Amino acid sequence: MALTISVLNGEYLYKQGDVATDMYVIKSGSLQITTFKVPQQEIFGPTFFAGAVVGELSLFDGKRRGHNLKATQDTEVEIMPYDSLADSIESLPVWARALIKVLINRLRRYIKREKFRKNL
Repeated sequence: MALTISVLNGEYLYKQGDVATDMYVIKSGSLQITTFKVPQQEIFGPTFFAGAVVGELSLFDGKRRGHNLKATQDTEVEIMPYDSLADSIESLPVWARALIKVLINRLRRYIKREKFRKNL
C-alpha cells in the first residue's frame, strides 16, 4: 500500500544530491524542477501536474537526485518506494532491463545538454 503525503506550496519534495529511494505520483497540485546556479539564485524548469510520475529515473540507474522538486501549490503525492518496485523490474527480461538503462542514460545526457544550453 502506497503512502500519500502533502507538500505545501514552496516546500521541496526532494533536493539536488539527495539519495533517491522513492518514485512519486502527483495526486493533486503541482511540482516544479529547480536548480541553484549559485546558492541564492534558483533557476526554474518544467512543472508537473496531477497524474505525472516523478523521481523515476533513479529507480533504474541508482543516481542521486539531479535537481530539486518544489511544490508550486499545496500538493499531494503518492510515494512508491523503489524497494517495492524492485521485484517487478527484476522480473523483466534481461534485454528489457538493458533497454531501459540505455534509454535512461540517453535521457540524462539530453537533460544535461539542455541544462548547459539553457544555462541552468
